[in-house]
Amino acid sequence: MLLTINSNFFRPFGILGEIERSIEAGFRSIDLNLCLYKENVLYFSEKDHYVREIKARLANGGAAIHQTHAPFPSYREGEDDYNKLLKERTLQAIEVSAELGAKQVIVHPIWFRNDTPAVQMEKNLALYEPYGKRAKECGIKIAIENMWGYMRDCSDKICANVCSTAEELCAYADALGEQYTVCLDVGHAGLTGEIADRMVRVLGKKRLGALHIHDNDFYHDSHTAPFYGKMNWDALTSALADIDYNESFTFEVEGAFWPPVNELRVPAAKYLYEIGAYLVREIERKKQKLL
Repeated sequence: MLLTINSNFFRPFGILGEIERSIEAGFRSIDLNLCLYKENVLYFSEKDHYVREIKARLANGGAAIHQTHAPFPSYREGEDDYNKLLKERTLQAIEVSAELGAKQVIVHPIWFRNDTPAVQMEKNLALYEPYGKRAKECGIKIAIENMWGYMRDCSDKICANVCSTAEELCAYADALGEQYTVCLDVGHAGLTGEIADRMVRVLGKKRLGALHIHDNDFYHDSHTAPFYGKMNWDALTSALADIDYNESFTFEVEGAFWPPVNELRVPAAKYLYEIGAYLVREIERKKQKLL
């Protein structure tokens, strides 16, 4: 199982610094952050230069880009100029992800707040269609992530919105077909009243192609390290063992776990690596007990 870090952990150092410091911290698998659609160099004329430089640094460090994250939100109702740009950026993200050897790119579904779940699903399937087509051409998959939102009348209270349940994730993935997989964000699960280990079992090995690993207090999307929130890591590692999960174990830790000064980010990521190595060992140990 690959132990992976989202490159955003090292965002202050630029895209090449993200790669170098991820490797320095011990990670040999990287989830490349492509979310900054206005400033990421991989969307502009110097793209080819940076692709070559990234590949060189990966080769020197014995590392790889396992997955990436496209910009979000990829659609805003009534904002035609924004939507045109974000569609272009998402297609670019798919292309550059494939060029860098990634297996999948995470593309968020969109919450159409005023629509029924059926209409919302219909609109999302239409939005995903060109991305799946381009992904197929590039030999890469699109990963759908479970989401959350804020309540209409209480702007600081989190609620479920689109693909927040395992059942809805299954419905979307099955309707979209083989070019799609599911990225389960385990921290988002608790925020919407779901239980991450139950979601793992409902999704199963066939649908679950990626994870976003982080912790929180079930009230704030703090993206802190495992064991620094309230998630049940024993239950989650057991569920992952039960379905024989063998894909990437990807940290999306940021915000609340970022050190107060940038010079401490590599030491913090090294500690994060040790946490991840422990959790992966637990998954593998529990798999052996099932044999």
